[in-house]
Amino acid sequence: MSRPLFSVVIDNYNYGRFIGQALDSILAQDVPASEVETIVVDDGSTDDSREVVARYGGKVRLIAQKNAGQSAAFATGFSAATGEIVCPLDSDDYWEKDKLSSMAAALKDPAVGIVQHYQRDVDAVGRPLPNPLPAWPARYALADFLDGRFVNAATSSLAIRKSLLDKLLPVPKDVFYLYDDYLLDHGLFECDIAC
Repeated sequence: MSRPLFSVVIDNYNYGRFIGQALDSILAQDVPASEVETIVVDDGSTDDSREVVARYGGKVRLIAQKNAGQSAAFATGFSAATGEIVCPLDSDDYWEKDKLSSMAAALKDPAVGIVQHYQRDVDAVGRPLPNPLPAWPARYALADFLDGRFVNAATSSLAIRKSLLDKLLPVPKDVFYLYDDYLLDHGLFECDIAC
C-alpha cells in the first residue's frame, strides 16, 4: 500500500458517546478514502469506546494503551502515523467535510509547515454557540510570535507536516503547558503557520 497523504490521529479517553461522530466526520471528507489513515489511540478507556471504534473495522486502526494522558496518547499516535500530513483530532470534536482538502491546499506552499483553522463551539445537538473567533492574519511567522502577536488554535484545528512533526518530537516530559501550544510555538522556529 502506498503512503497516505493524511494521518488523522484521535486521542480518546472514555468518550465512547462522541467518538463515532468524530470518526464519521473523517470518513465523510471530500478526499479519497485511500488518502486517509485513521488512528485512534485509546488511553485506557473504561467505557464502550473500544467497542464503538471496533464497529468501523479496517477503516480505523485502534491502538490501546494504559491511561497516560493526552500528551502520551498523541505521542503514540504520531509515532504510528505514516501520512505526509498529520491532523490531530480530539475524540469529542468533529470536522466539516472539507477540512482535509483545505489543509492540503494550504500546505502546497513549501514555507508553510502547519495550518490552523477556526473551531466553532456547538451545543449537544450541533448548534453553534456564540463564541468569538480570533482575527487571524493569513499566516504567522516567527516575528509574530516573538512580538506577542501570535494567537494559536486548539488541537483539532491543526494540520502538521509529518517531516516537521518528526523534528519537534518528542515533547519533553516536563512541558507544563498544552501539547498543541508546544508544537505551534516551536514550529514557528521552523516554518510559517497558515491560518
